[in-house]
Amino acid sequence: MEGNSVSWKDDELQREEGEQPGHSAIIAFPECSRERRSHQLLIAHNGRTTVAVGWLALSRIRLTLWLRLWSGLYAKTMNSLKGKVVIVTGASEGIGVQLAARLRARGAKLCLAARNEARLAAAAGPEDLVVPGDITIDAVRSAVIAKTAQRFGAIDVLINNAGRGSYRAASAEPVEEARALFELNFFAPLALAQLATPYLRRSRGSLVNISSIAGQISLPWLPVYSASKFALAAITTAQRTELRRDGVHVMGVFPGYVDTDFQRHATGTPPAVVAGGKRFAVSAAECAEAIVEGIEHRRSTVVTPRAGWLLVWANRLFPGFVEARLERV
Repeated sequence: MEGNSVSWKDDELQREEGEQPGHSAIIAFPECSRERRSHQLLIAHNGRTTVAVGWLALSRIRLTLWLRLWSGLYAKTMNSLKGKVVIVTGASEGIGVQLAARLRARGAKLCLAARNEARLAAAAGPEDLVVPGDITIDAVRSAVIAKTAQRFGAIDVLINNAGRGSYRAASAEPVEEARALFELNFFAPLALAQLATPYLRRSRGSLVNISSIAGQISLPWLPVYSASKFALAAITTAQRTELRRDGVHVMGVFPGYVDTDFQRHATGTPPAVVAGGKRFAVSAAECAEAIVEGIEHRRSTVVTPRAGWLLVWANRLFPGFVEARLERV
């Protein structure tokens, strides 16, 4: 009787243990002591723990290998501008000067173009090709491309940086002035890109159009300028779609408030709040560094400073609110 009673209790204990979650692999045990069954349960539990630990270790190894591979690719990308042929327009001051300095430091071969010949010569290095002139003129654009190809034998990057602004109201902007603004801010970059595209296709290089945050958000104190930069942003997207199949990288750049002589060169007068806000502007050096890093990593879009993304997304999600706020400036 006593033996049967013990066996019955053991059977009951087996059923209870078999129903417990996490131990479904253990269905039945032969009659044995409670200590032995506990030992068997511990072995099963430890087995699962070992498998889990092994899986985590394997995952960690895979992650380490992936990070090392990524680091190698990252380092390779960071050196990719060495020996590359880069054209920079508007290179005599501001962002253009800083771009030239950073590209030169990375070992790029430069062609610098701008209207102010004296400033352009001062900004150029001894090995740089300098092509002074107004890029809204067909012959000057052709000279920039032809001389670069003749001197260096290739074109790897075209940076359309030249541009200017206008603070006149849309109702007061002379149409001829608006056309002139579009000639510099839109048609000249488009024409240069068309001339450079055959070379960029061969080199699988980069086309960089420097638009503005005003090309994402229409600024009421820069209406025609905003329109020209919206047009440049739109054509940049179209160029990216067209040239991606040929391996050409196309990047749009949208700088916010940058500490340059933009206001001095622009027509019209900026609002007092805008003029006084220059102390919050990022430096041309910071902006140029963000652009060069974007080229190195073949990004499609660069917004600088990055806080500008907040304004861009606010405008996309709450356009009425942003527009109402801008009306107060």
